[in-house]
Amino acid sequence: MSPPLVLITGATGHLGFRTLVLLLRTTPYNARITIRKEAQESKIRAAASIQPFLSRIEFAFVPDITAPDAYNSAIKGVRHAIHIASPVPTKPENQTGGWKEIFYDPAVEGTLSILRAAAGENGIKTVVLTASVGVLEVPSGKDRAGPKDYASLPDNYEDLPKDAGSTGKAYRTSKILAFQAAGEFVRKNKVGFALIKVHPGYVTGPHELLESDTEFYTGSNEGAINAALGNLKPYAKPTSQVFLDDAAMAHVLALDPTKVKDGDDLVVMGNGGRSVPWDEVGQVAAGMYPKATEKGLLKPVKGQQTADMNCEVESTEEKLGMRFKGTEDMVRGLVKQYLEFHGHAAE
Repeated sequence: MSPPLVLITGATGHLGFRTLVLLLRTTPYNARITIRKEAQESKIRAAASIQPFLSRIEFAFVPDITAPDAYNSAIKGVRHAIHIASPVPTKPENQTGGWKEIFYDPAVEGTLSILRAAAGENGIKTVVLTASVGVLEVPSGKDRAGPKDYASLPDNYEDLPKDAGSTGKAYRTSKILAFQAAGEFVRKNKVGFALIKVHPGYVTGPHELLESDTEFYTGSNEGAINAALGNLKPYAKPTSQVFLDDAAMAHVLALDPTKVKDGDDLVVMGNGGRSVPWDEVGQVAAGMYPKATEKGLLKPVKGQQTADMNCEVESTEEKLGMRFKGTEDMVRGLVKQYLEFHGHAAE
């Protein structure tokens, strides 16, 4: 018999691609990857880390994730699904316009599309949904958010200002809307699969598919790179950073029924659940690469001391049997990639 097949959406992105790699490396599963453009297939096939696993991947063309039947064909014969695809707020094309079209509809309708497809396909055991620590909030009287401390929907979310300064709020709103839609769907429909929700923080780590300098700044690596370079935007407030490999591995382990159960919320965040100020991230980068700092290639940011939300991660670490790493691991590979990409020795 062929190994079980896992459907992965968003595998051309930062977190999604690393999840694909770790799935192939650590499990016997094969992967079916959804793509919106044909060029994305060749990009993934050409990646160095995929070369040992080319016989274990296949592709499904899904041009519009908001279509009600978007995943109906892609999910045929699949045992598990990992839904990571979602709009990224730092991409230039998502900086202005109607937040409903840019963020809310793709997040909500994409989530509902994958759930509808899974509900209609016999044999689906698990759907792993990438949510966010942004769907959580610290309860009154506590100093950190737990896995079930869900945030309420922001007031007047449909009337958010259409400017760059509110993309973060729009993105968080899209995650809350999608999370709530998923919960409502499984409550109202008889489904035969377990729904596991993964709540990663600000994912940080080298992006293997990166091809241009601008891509350092159009994803969740933006915060750490700008902290190391000293050009962080004044409004940038850190929210629960997490090492890329930890966030990706949590998605893979979420497929293991001996570790998780239906309805589990997995909060994935480094530094023991502590949000780290960007000043601290910049200083860590400078300490790791002192020669690059002396040359002025790195200029640690100053004046960004405010951190945001802390989370309880111990229960997730215990479930998954892993300890989430700290800032050093988040920074090391990313800054090395940045320096080498620009022709400098990582020292």
